[in-house]
Amino acid sequence: VLVFSAFLQKSGLMSGMCHDMEQWQIPVSLAIAILPFLAGLLTGLAVGFAGIAIPIIVALVGDGEQALQPSHLILAYAFGQAGMMLSPFHICLVVTKDYFHTQIPTVLKRIVPCAIITLTAAIAIYLILTAVGL
Repeated sequence: VLVFSAFLQKSGLMSGMCHDMEQWQIPVSLAIAILPFLAGLLTGLAVGFAGIAIPIIVALVGDGEQALQPSHLILAYAFGQAGMMLSPFHICLVVTKDYFHTQIPTVLKRIVPCAIITLTAAIAIYLILTAVGL
């Protein structure tokens, strides 16, 4: 994770990405949610979404007034976890599908409501913590 983070910083990719996000007026909170979700969806692993998204989020929020806060981590982890659980690459999903002799869409019908509840709770906690300055 640290090597990946250092690579992003030294290569100039982070400054370019931050500049593009500002130019396109993408809120940082949206990036904090979407990046881990996509990384979780693509990798199906907790270490995958955390290793990919957290260094990017740390660089996005910087170390000034908006330095990485507990609210950022809650939002990032909940969205990354949801992406991981919905990923067709997540080994638990594959094993469950095989064990119960069903298809992935059938299993996802049971998982999606749980993911929605988790994400709704994470957004609520994020908003509350942001309001009190955490």
